[in-house]
Amino acid sequence: MGRLVSPPVDQLDKLRQPLTKGERLVFDFFHTHLSEDWEIYIQPHLNGLRPDFVVLNPNAGIAIFEVKDWDLDAMDYWVEGRPGKSPLLLAKKDGKRFSLQSQNPIEKIYRYKQELHDLYCPRLEKNAGFAVITAGVIFPYTPDKRVNELLSPFLHYRGMTQYPQYTPVSGADSIQEGNIRKVFPESSRRSSGYMNAEMAKDLRPC
Repeated sequence: MGRLVSPPVDQLDKLRQPLTKGERLVFDFFHTHLSEDWEIYIQPHLNGLRPDFVVLNPNAGIAIFEVKDWDLDAMDYWVEGRPGKSPLLLAKKDGKRFSLQSQNPIEKIYRYKQELHDLYCPRLEKNAGFAVITAGVIFPYTPDKRVNELLSPFLHYRGMTQYPQYTPVSGADSIQEGNIRKVFPESSRRSSGYMNAEMAKDLRPC
């Protein structure tokens, strides 16, 4: 029967917001390396949120991915801690310092995961239900090590390091190697005690 892709592959060049090169690279990666049990949704609308990708397996779970084409050599990036508050993602170019917090991919996936669980998964158990939701970040043009070094403070602040398989962070190495287990560790799961076809109806993007 083949994989469900929405919008269909032959419509990807007609999206209202065209895919970036990195997003197209990630789509091709998922389409090549995920089993056909996983549906792929591109730029779906989720209660006002619009992640880059949602992949769903009615028997195993759901994953949301944020893709960043950023070139970390193009300008200086760093993290600034704030007592009692989320760290700030900052950058400097041509001597001008500015905040990238509104584009912080860890803050985005944290919000996606919370919203997906609270608004779209009414059948899921309050805490155990998070086990069917993966929320990951992919930098397709930056080495894995550099991505993890930059984003580590945010992962720690949001408590995402305890179960890293549910909040994977990956870069160019993993994409180029075709390492689906690094990019999406839960992709090998074939079933879940918390997921079934009825729950998939709540989770499936419209």
